[in-house]
Amino acid sequence: VTYLGRLGGQTVAVVASQPMVLGGCLDVDASRKGAWFIGFAAARGWPVITLVDVPGYVPGRKQEEDGVLPAGAELLQAYGRAHVPLVCLVLRKSYGGGNVLSFGADVRLALPLGRVAPMGLEAALEVALGPEPQGASDEELAARAAKRDDWRRRNDHGWAAAEAGYVDRVIRPADARRELVTTVRRLVEDRR
Repeated sequence: VTYLGRLGGQTVAVVASQPMVLGGCLDVDASRKGAWFIGFAAARGWPVITLVDVPGYVPGRKQEEDGVLPAGAELLQAYGRAHVPLVCLVLRKSYGGGNVLSFGADVRLALPLGRVAPMGLEAALEVALGPEPQGASDEELAARAAKRDDWRRRNDHGWAAAEAGYVDRVIRPADARRELVTTVRRLVEDRR
């Protein structure tokens, strides 16, 4: 979703993932649309706010044939070429290739449940713990479940992303508008 709005009296361009369509995944069309819109906003000097809830890119042969890699690169380059304030707010998730929406920002914010990682939590657990063993005893399954719960407790929140340096600050949902206004104002002033 792309749109123009006003935030604290400042015109801003907003790029927002849409979790109700394709689960929020990026695809060729979304990448091209986002890239064009970011270029459009940057040419006019408008700050870009990106609201992120992305599990990654849509997988599949059709996307590959349609040019998902060049389209994704186009989106990444659009953020890189935009010499305007870039602010990202991770609402729920930013995984894998979807991180293109957050890593180019001047300031990266996250809600407490916002997660930023190379992959989703379940996939990361599978990599960390390996596949569930066939014929495991109840004791082994309980130990595995305890490890999964500990992993979730340590990694499934915005503060883990902040500790890892993926986001600059974790903010409360009730403070999101105020934080965005303050951050955009500060970045606009810094560029003057």
